[in-house]
Amino acid sequence: TDWIDATFKNSTSTNHIVSLSGGTDKIKVYGSFGYMNNPGVMENTSSNKYNGRFNVEANVKPWLTVGMQLSGYISNSDLGDTDNVFTYSSATTPGMVFRAPDGRYGAMNNLEDDAQSANNNPLWRLNSISGNNRKDNVRARFTGAFKPFKNFSINASYSYEGLNQLQESKPVFIDLWNFQNETITKSGVTKSSYYDYNYKLERDFWDVTANYENRFFQKNLGVKAMVGASAEQYWTKNFSARKYDMIDISLDAIDAATGEAAATGNKTDWAMNSYFGRVNLDWNNKYLLEFNLRTDGSSRFAKGNRWGWFPSFSAAWRIDQEAFMKSLVNKGLSNLKLRASYGTLGNNSVANYAAISVYGQSNYVLNNALATGLAQLALANRNLSWESTYVADAGVDFGFLNGKLTGTFDYFNKKTKDIL
Repeated sequence: TDWIDATFKNSTSTNHIVSLSGGTDKIKVYGSFGYMNNPGVMENTSSNKYNGRFNVEANVKPWLTVGMQLSGYISNSDLGDTDNVFTYSSATTPGMVFRAPDGRYGAMNNLEDDAQSANNNPLWRLNSISGNNRKDNVRARFTGAFKPFKNFSINASYSYEGLNQLQESKPVFIDLWNFQNETITKSGVTKSSYYDYNYKLERDFWDVTANYENRFFQKNLGVKAMVGASAEQYWTKNFSARKYDMIDISLDAIDAATGEAAATGNKTDWAMNSYFGRVNLDWNNKYLLEFNLRTDGSSRFAKGNRWGWFPSFSAAWRIDQEAFMKSLVNKGLSNLKLRASYGTLGNNSVANYAAISVYGQSNYVLNNALATGLAQLALANRNLSWESTYVADAGVDFGFLNGKLTGTFDYFNKKTKDIL
């Protein structure tokens, strides 16, 4: 049996989208709705998704613009065991009939084959579980732009994302047959159970920036300034439960089982606040300076170590704009710039609770009997703080033939401290 031909099938996936847009000089609107259906190229792997989007932007006043973007989807997918199909099927017995015309599933037909080869039927693996994996997702973003006077603006936004995943499953009892002697090689009857899994995610993000831009001294000096702040929060929660000995395998609920039960779950969250600013100066677009400063506070670190400061600056000289370079510019020089920069970048990529003591379930012996309690799973490191990367860079940019030939020379030095 060619397991690839027997496992995979031709499939046609369809995707339908209907959209509508319109508006006036004051308001713009866009909406869409879509449906996707994918039968899958293997059995018990089909999926479908409904998605929608609605955007609106309104010029409420000459100095005020607001907007909203909403989107979301609902998806459902089968639970066919695609992960193990490739692991076991590539080792399947060549003479195995995966499924007979009457619907029965096959095992190996040669008694000399290893008995474990009965597990290598890919169709049995795909269809030995039934259930559904549903995901509901919603995303929203609200924006506003405020221009109280010339050269000054304030921009703000708030974003939200929510995800709810629900997975329900139960086993399907499938016997594996030896079709030569019409006997069951491996019985599909096992302990029945029902499994529920729920995962929730929420993410909030907001930011606000104020921008000012102007030119002074007969427009020779250009000034751009920006200050802002942002905050982000990320929250997840999951819960799963399994209960054995179902009253009726056709029922779809935890309470349809009467045997042993087990449950597990956890919750985690993380947050960060940031404040930042930037100033750009230029003189006739020839001499350029930029200063940046940001500070970030992460909940992943203990109090006293949560905030990091990350300054940077850069300078550049556009030599091709100088009067003494005019003859070379006329001969084809399109760009010549010297630049240098130095700055610091921060990194807080550690586990959410690495700085505090975390406890978890653990077994121990009490009075010569096994007992379950809590134990510290890892040593806390309260000295954890921001990893800082310092980068110095110097370079030359050049261009000839009206930009048709360009090049760059760079020298940089990068050093990372307090590596996480």
